[in-house]
Amino acid sequence: MAVCHPGTGTARAVAGGRSCPAVCFSRRVFFGRRSVTPSGRVALERGPIVYCAEGIDNGGSLGALLVPDGARLEARFRKDLLGGVAVVTGGAGSLVRNEDGSIRRTPVELTAIPYYAWAHRGPSEMAVWLARDESKVQKAK
Repeated sequence: MAVCHPGTGTARAVAGGRSCPAVCFSRRVFFGRRSVTPSGRVALERGPIVYCAEGIDNGGSLGALLVPDGARLEARFRKDLLGGVAVVTGGAGSLVRNEDGSIRRTPVELTAIPYYAWAHRGPSEMAVWLARDESKVQKAK
């Protein structure tokens, strides 16, 4: 069992009556302008595990999903999902098109699952690289 201390990236793990330091954090992986990877996007990683978002957990479509740099993310274990996995959740945004054609941002809850666990619940969109600013959002709902 690990007791996480939110915001510090640290935890204490207890096993066999002994306590020892542990790591309990979610991090964002960014790439700069010189990288060949998608700039303006973010990937989520917790320890050695890369996470992805699936449409089935995030309102069906990922094209309007936005994970800004200041989004608070946390990991938690969900025994009811995919036989039991740690998910990364947090506040994100979705760009929504108004009737007049203007676009507004609405808050949504992001759920990301380990990359190895995707595509086990039927057809759905999947993304590892998520938009971190509005200019990289593919489409508004």
